[in-house]
Amino acid sequence: MILFLLGLTISGDEGLNHWWREGYGDYTENRFSINVAEKGIGVRLFSLLYMTPYAGDVRSWFWPAFEGKYRHLNFKVGCYHHTALEGLLLRMNQNNDFRIYRWMKGVYLKTDIKNLQITGFWGTPGNVNFNDFSYNIVNDTTHLLMGLDGVFKLKPVKVTGGYIRLRDKGDLSAEAFTEMYGIGMDISLSIFEIFMNYIKKDGCRPVVGGRYSGEGYFGGLGFYLPLVSFQVFYEKYDSIGFGEGIYRYNDPPTITRSEYSINRGMDERGLGLVGNLSFGDYYIELNLARIQTHDEFKVVEDHGLKIQKGDITFDYEYLYFRRFEPEVINKAEQRTYLEWDYTFILPLQSIVRFNPVKADTMRYYEYGYEMSGTIGDLSITGSYERRTKRVSYLEDRTKWRKLELRWDRGNGFIMGIMLGEEKGGLVCSGGVCRWETPFRGVRFFLSKKI
Repeated sequence: MILFLLGLTISGDEGLNHWWREGYGDYTENRFSINVAEKGIGVRLFSLLYMTPYAGDVRSWFWPAFEGKYRHLNFKVGCYHHTALEGLLLRMNQNNDFRIYRWMKGVYLKTDIKNLQITGFWGTPGNVNFNDFSYNIVNDTTHLLMGLDGVFKLKPVKVTGGYIRLRDKGDLSAEAFTEMYGIGMDISLSIFEIFMNYIKKDGCRPVVGGRYSGEGYFGGLGFYLPLVSFQVFYEKYDSIGFGEGIYRYNDPPTITRSEYSINRGMDERGLGLVGNLSFGDYYIELNLARIQTHDEFKVVEDHGLKIQKGDITFDYEYLYFRRFEPEVINKAEQRTYLEWDYTFILPLQSIVRFNPVKADTMRYYEYGYEMSGTIGDLSITGSYERRTKRVSYLEDRTKWRKLELRWDRGNGFIMGIMLGEEKGGLVCSGGVCRWETPFRGVRFFLSKKI
């Protein structure tokens, strides 16, 4: 009642994960966010707490922000996220599922005037990644970023553009900076769309000095009809990774279905096609994509076919990697997936997987079965996976069994427990890839909204 009288609006969410790993001990992760606002003015806080079984190893991060809106002006002071020019120029985002947290700490201003939107930003960047059951700051730098980007819309045309400059606080030379700038255009009609984005980078080599440059293109076209549609994508990136080391402040778009990227904008080009066909109860989707370095030293091919009819889904994906995974030169994998929903006393879902793999001279198969059932708000899922050979660069285990119980009460409240084993391996999201550590133990999870 007091909050209602004051006109305050409070919202947020919390996510808790607790793992017990066989041979390692307990790990706890707590993710919490809250936003308190009143008449366009608000305070937002996001926090991440992580505890490992090692004595005194508690890691915590707090990202506060003060934000508001006055007429056509939006502002943020503190920690904020921003993406510009499809990620070619800047992508500082938060991905809770993949556990990537990228942010800017500084000032953010945005104004909307009729068909024009202009955003200005300034601050220090941060990047926290999750790997091998540990959160780490992967860019503990003294970098400063400042930039400006804009969007102009006048149907059927949208024009975007932006500029960003990176400078290190410790650099005394006035020319010791890296800058990126670009422009994009999208023409969208009822059945046709064409777009192209161009980015240019002029940089200063760290430590050794000297200037260098790079550029990138990302574009495509699409046709959309009532029963069928298709899109063609093209990418060409040369030395446009923004940032140093393993971290990036930008993420050039990737055209592969499983979101693989060879080197995140440093040397990558590719072509992709997505087609969709729907008629009656059927939905068919075709994906074709190939990305590579300019000399084809590294190559990724990702082709897929998906067919849905009612409660049955068939999915096939062919993947080819050349010098993409450590210790393997050529690898070909075929992922076959069949899912169907049915009722036998209670609603059930079954999933069958079969993956033939050839890695250099080694051949092996991966297969698995998963079944889940639902009773009211409760669901239980059991799964079994097997690999026919031990693969040393992955893990020695060849069998994985898992049982999960989940309670979904609605309104954002989910609680559950998982017992068993999870397979490790390469996973990617938005071009960012990492090796998931194999897991054997118990996991408890809870998420809720405020």
